[in-house]
Amino acid sequence: MCKLRLVLPTALVAILLIGSPPPTAAPADEDARDVAASSQAIDKLLAGLAKDQKVLLSPPAGDLEWLRRVTLDLIARLPTEVEIRAFEGATGPDKRTRRVDDLVASDEFSEYWGNLWARELLERHFKTSNWISRERWIGYVISVFRANKPYQQMVREMIEAEGDARDIGATNFVLSCDGDAAEIAGTLTRQLLGISMQCAQCHDHPYEKWKQKDFWGVAAYFARAKTETYMVKDATYYVLKESKDGELEIPRREGLRVQPNFPVAGVPNKLSDKGNRRQTLAAILLLPENARLAEVAVNRVWRHFFGAGFVEPQDGFGEKPMTKFAAPLRRLAEDFARHRFDLKRLIRVVVLSETYARSSVTDRPGEDPTAFERARVRRLNDFQRFAALLQATGYRKAVLGWNGGDEAKAGETIAWLRQRFVDIPDERSRTTMYFNGEMVRHAVEGGPVIPGMIEEGLEYAPALDRLFLATLSRHPTMAETERLSRRLDEADDLAAAYKGVFWGLLNSLEFQTNH
Repeated sequence: MCKLRLVLPTALVAILLIGSPPPTAAPADEDARDVAASSQAIDKLLAGLAKDQKVLLSPPAGDLEWLRRVTLDLIARLPTEVEIRAFEGATGPDKRTRRVDDLVASDEFSEYWGNLWARELLERHFKTSNWISRERWIGYVISVFRANKPYQQMVREMIEAEGDARDIGATNFVLSCDGDAAEIAGTLTRQLLGISMQCAQCHDHPYEKWKQKDFWGVAAYFARAKTETYMVKDATYYVLKESKDGELEIPRREGLRVQPNFPVAGVPNKLSDKGNRRQTLAAILLLPENARLAEVAVNRVWRHFFGAGFVEPQDGFGEKPMTKFAAPLRRLAEDFARHRFDLKRLIRVVVLSETYARSSVTDRPGEDPTAFERARVRRLNDFQRFAALLQATGYRKAVLGWNGGDEAKAGETIAWLRQRFVDIPDERSRTTMYFNGEMVRHAVEGGPVIPGMIEEGLEYAPALDRLFLATLSRHPTMAETERLSRRLDEADDLAAAYKGVFWGLLNSLEFQTNH
C-alpha cells in the first residue's frame, strides 16, 4: 500500500501539534475598524443578493428593538430596566459596539453559549449517553468561550483528548457515543463537516457521492479509542485512551477491514499511517485545505442569529453545497480563518452588521426572508424562555427570599429548575411548564414585581411602563397606556388587576419571540 507523506512548513507543523495560539488582542480602535470592515463586506454581498431578487431591505431596528434582540441572542435573558434606560441615554455612534463588547465579555455570554453548544455538538447523545459526565462537558465548552480559545483548538481537544471523563471535559465528545465508532463518525461529520453520511453506514448513499467505505473510513479513525472503567459507590465512570492497535470491519462484510479515510474532496486523506489515529484526524481537519471546518462553524453561528443558515439544513453541505449564499459564506469563513478562528470576533462581526440590525418589518407578511433582508421573528429557545422569565418576574429575588437569603441554596434551586426547563424531553411538557408551571405561577402570584410597584405608590402610567420594560423591553404606546389604565381604574382589586396585565404580557407572542 502506497503511503502518502505530506511535508508541511515548520510553522504550520507547530500549529497542528499545539493548536492555534490564542487570538491576539488588537488596540480597541483598530479592532473596531477591522470588525466593522468585515461586517460591511457581508452587508454588501447580501444587499446585492436582495437587489438581484428584487426584495426590499427592511429599515434599521430602533434602539430598544435591537437591544432586546442582541441581549437575548448573546446572553439569553432580557435587558433589565436599568440597562434599557442606560442605553437610551447613551450617546455616540459606537454605543451599539460598546454594548456588544460588554455582553460578549460577560460570564453570562460564556455560560449561555457554552450550554447551548454543549448540547448541540453531542446531538441526542447529550441526553442518552451512559458514559459521559454532562457537568464536566458543559464546563469544558463554557471554558472555551470564557477563554476565547480558537475554534481549531477546541476541535483538536475534542477529538484527541484522553483521560477520565470527570477530569478532562473534552473527552466527553468521543465518549458520548458509548464506544460506538459509527455513531462518533456520524456525529463528527454532521457537526464539524456539515455532511450527513449516516445513510452510507449500511449502503452507498443514494443521493450523494459517499460510498459505504467512505463512512466506515471516518469511523476507522476511532477504532483504537478504548475505555477503562472504575466504580465509585455503585456508579461506573469511564476513562478514554488510545490503543496502539485495533481495526474496523464493515458489518455483514466479514473480513473486509477498512482503513481511515477523510471524506472531503481536496483535503489529503492521510498525514501518516502510523501513530495515534485521532491525532491524525484532528491534524487533517485543521489543514488549510479543509475550508469546510470554518464554513460549518460560520453557518452554525449565523443560524443562531438569523433562525436560518447560509446552508440549510446544518448538515446539508454535501460534496458541494448548493446555496445562493456561497459568496457571503465563503467570505465570512475566510475572515474567520484569517483571524485565527476567533469565535468572539466572528460573533461581533455578525451582530454589528447592518444585516443583523434590520427591523422585522416587511412588505411581505407571512413569507420568510429570502436574502436576510429583514429580521426573522423567532421563538425563544428554552434557555431564553427560562432566562427571560427569571429576569422579567424577579423570580431570582423571590427564590432568594424563600431560601432565607442563602445565595448558594437559591442558586441550587434555580439550577435545578433550569435543568428541568431546558432538558424536559418533549415540547408539550415544556409548554405546560412554561404557561402553567410552578415558576410562572409563583412569579406572578408571589413574586416581588407587583407588590413593589404598589408599595412605591406608582401611578398607572409609570407602573405600566415598568411592566412593559420588564417583559417586552419597550415602552407602552399611548393607546396601550390609556386602555390598560382604564382597566386598572375600574378594578376592585388593584393587585389582581396588575397581575392580570402582567400575566397577559408574559403570555403574549411579543414576549415569547425574538424579533
